[in-house]
Amino acid sequence: SEGALDEAAIMQQIEMLLEIAAKHGVEYDGWGTYFED
Repeated sequence: SEGALDEAAIMQQIEMLLEIAAKHGVEYDGWGTYFED
């Protein structure tokens, strides 16, 4: 879906993904979302 990006919400989701990735031995490198000025 498309919508406005909410940086705070995305950063919170990244923290959750990092925990899940670490638990399952996945190397998470920030797939696909980059903030630019």
